[in-house]
Amino acid sequence: MAMSSGELLELAKKGKVEGSAVFLAMAREVVDADMLDCIPLICQLEATALKRYKCRVPDRISAILLNHKALIEQNDFEGFQAWSRRNPTWSSDLTWAATRSDFPIIVQRMRESIRMFSEERREQLLHRLH
Repeated sequence: MAMSSGELLELAKKGKVEGSAVFLAMAREVVDADMLDCIPLICQLEATALKRYKCRVPDRISAILLNHKALIEQNDFEGFQAWSRRNPTWSSDLTWAATRSDFPIIVQRMRESIRMFSEERREQLLHRLH
C-alpha cells in the first residue's frame, strides 16, 4: 500500500525520503479524488519547495493518470494502445500541460478523444465480424 503525502512529508522532514516523493504522492491523491485542477498547483509547489531538484510531477503525470485510470474508461487498454500509436506525443503533451491552469480541460479532451477512438474501433471490429 502506498504511503500518503502526509506520511511521506514526515519522512521527508527527517531526510528519509526525497522531497519530490511527497509531491508525487500528492499528485496521485488528487488524481484519485478527480481534482485535476490541483495538479498545476502541486507542480508550482514542487518547483518552489525543491529548487535544487528537477520537478518530477510533470514528467510522471501521464503514468499517474494511466495507473489511476483517469484516462481510460472501462479498462480499454487495447483501445488506448491503438489510440496512443496514432497520438505518439500524448505523454509529452501531458508533461507540458501539467503546469497549465487548463490542465483539467486538456485531460478531459484527451479522455474524450480516447473514448471516441475506442468506440469507433469497437464498431469497426463488430462490423468486420458480421
